[in-house]
Amino acid sequence: MDIVQTQDLRKRYGKVDRVCDLSLHVPEKKVYGFLGPNGAGKTTTLKMILGLIHPSDGGVTLFGQPMDGKNRLSLLRDVGSLIESPSYYGHLTGLENMVVAARMRGLGMAEIDEALGAVRLSEAKDRRVREYSLGMKQRLGLAIAILGRPKLLILDEPTNGLDPAGIQEIRELIISLPIRYGMTVLISSHLLSEIDQMADVVGVINEGQLIFEDKLSALHALSQQALAIRTTDNHAAGELLTAAKVAWQRSEDYLLLNRLRDDNVARLSQILVAKGIGLLRIEERQSSLEDIFLRITGGAVSL
Repeated sequence: MDIVQTQDLRKRYGKVDRVCDLSLHVPEKKVYGFLGPNGAGKTTTLKMILGLIHPSDGGVTLFGQPMDGKNRLSLLRDVGSLIESPSYYGHLTGLENMVVAARMRGLGMAEIDEALGAVRLSEAKDRRVREYSLGMKQRLGLAIAILGRPKLLILDEPTNGLDPAGIQEIRELIISLPIRYGMTVLISSHLLSEIDQMADVVGVINEGQLIFEDKLSALHALSQQALAIRTTDNHAAGELLTAAKVAWQRSEDYLLLNRLRDDNVARLSQILVAKGIGLLRIEERQSSLEDIFLRITGGAVSL
């Protein structure tokens, strides 16, 4: 079951489409990575899913029900979110902030203690939030978002501004939520490395349009493998390959070929040597995930 679906979602400001005909499919109890460069339309999309802004066209389905003005509040009772930056009262303690949020949802101390424990803020709950580090404030925002174990958690760039230790903590928490609580997590980021380490399914948005959506493994499968060779005479080697109808291209001091079977590599080596061309180096190359993203987004994704 898809917890979230959008149908040809569009948001237009003036004559500019910030989001255009976007159809997402977020499966249940998975981490869905919503990836794209800054300004691609990620936050706008998440706000439309939450009903914070109205789409110019298209629709949103949550938990199998089309969301409209009548059922929006009832559907959002099962949704936790952290959009852009956490909201908090700096003069109150972490615990007092949690109590305020819990009362609005009709929740008690048991749920508060569970959420604080999940984000490792139990020992700092009695400190004023204005004394918290940036990472602690981010974790407090997450604690508020997961109060009461919502079925869906929507996070917009939750690791922005954190140091490596803070990023690691948030990452581990997000990965654990589907397993520990059966939550579905929809997380946006412009950082490829973060999504690669957290997500089960990936959607890539660029200039408001969804250009890829599938399992993370399918994205890795787009990697192009090649054989790189360097010889004592690359020019002559290239002519020999062309005559043998083997496609190749030059890359600095190497000739790049499509990946060959081992027996074909051995035969190629023998042919080169027989023609007096020394084989200095031969190696396999594979496109990195960064290369794939640069290719499908036209070089726009921040890495």
